[in-house]
Amino acid sequence: MHAGLVEDGLRLLESMTGVNGIFPDQEHFARLIDLLGQARHFDKLMGQLENMHCKINEQIWNALISVCGIHG
Repeated sequence: MHAGLVEDGLRLLESMTGVNGIFPDQEHFARLIDLLGQARHFDKLMGQLENMHCKINEQIWNALISVCGIHG
């Protein structure tokens, strides 16, 4: 279900900063982590965690825990 949305989500996040000058916050990254995890794109998920410019907060941890609970 989510697999078709992964590229769109990544493109939209990139366009926020590249085109519109908006810096994604923790909520944006939490949604992206959830999307990537649901689609089993764990390598992309880890890459986003390693490269995001904001601190990991409760929203991001909750998204990660949720993905781990679903996929073990």
